[in-house]
Amino acid sequence: MDFISPSPRPARRVFGRFRPWVTLLVLLTLVGGVAGAIFASGARTLRVALVSADPIPEGGVNATFRVSLSDQLPDGDLAITFRTQSGSGGSAAISDQDFTAVTTPLTFTAGGATSFDIDVPITDDALDELNEDFVVELVQLTANTSATIFVGLPQTVVIADNDSPSLLSISGPTNNEVAEGAGSASFTATIDNLSPQPVTLSWELVGSGADPATIPPAPGADVAVASGNWVINSGLTSRTFTIGIIDDLNAEQDEQFQLRITAVQNIANQAFALSQQIDVTIIDNDSPPTVTNNGLTVDEGQFGTITTTELSATDPDPGPNPLLFTIGTAPLNGTLTLDGAELADGSTFTQA
Repeated sequence: MDFISPSPRPARRVFGRFRPWVTLLVLLTLVGGVAGAIFASGARTLRVALVSADPIPEGGVNATFRVSLSDQLPDGDLAITFRTQSGSGGSAAISDQDFTAVTTPLTFTAGGATSFDIDVPITDDALDELNEDFVVELVQLTANTSATIFVGLPQTVVIADNDSPSLLSISGPTNNEVAEGAGSASFTATIDNLSPQPVTLSWELVGSGADPATIPPAPGADVAVASGNWVINSGLTSRTFTIGIIDDLNAEQDEQFQLRITAVQNIANQAFALSQQIDVTIIDNDSPPTVTNNGLTVDEGQFGTITTTELSATDPDPGPNPLLFTIGTAPLNGTLTLDGAELADGSTFTQA
């Protein structure tokens, strides 16, 4: 009998009876692929295959592996051990934490069974984590047979995590109000569990309430943007974001806008996340001008001049543009002129 392992493991040779027409191949692989195998024409194969779901779901099930021999041994017996090992690297599954360690001796005999099923219990924890992997291998092979045996390399299998943060909630500024002059409104997105994956949420703004705020790209917008995306980085349970508020010079009613969540990623309860809406009131910080209008009496056939004593206005929130007056109703008996031009209903002029 010959026993041979492929590179990178050095070959071992066990001497015994040898029949040149009998060749046996020991192969460790998963369903759907062959790794580290050396094939010989007409060779028997010994393989371990994952016969349950691939990748293995974390949800408290067993991962079932089948160690099978393609044909019965011609003589003697073949003793092997099926063994699990923790994975390696940043996504390694930990033995007896993410799965139950299994070390199972198996013996194939001439004329006997050609397959064995082995269950590896998978732990269903409540941690949101990346998919993890562990190793299965065949070790401690003892062959008392005339067959030649080739052994494949250890194989890595994946446990698919089934946990993610369940709830995403959004809170707005204090009392859901923001002063127009504050420059921005703050919002905090919170998830109920730590996650190794970033949680992404998309949002949009719409005008709401009795006096809807103007949303871009409409002219005279009261907020800086109409929509966007926020990310809660891995390892965090909350993060605060801001939306710009436009501080205009218009004396106006307090205005409202609504923030709505339109899409989320890596959140289990999608419906709850998408139901999140916050109505925010922008408290106006502008005051209307103070107007002095003392009127002017002119005798019939005469003319008079309106000065700032008769008509003027003071703006407590001065801007770059002068105050603009609009004629509501022009005189019925006579004319109103400015710099030689007659003013009619709706005409406008600025304060000198």
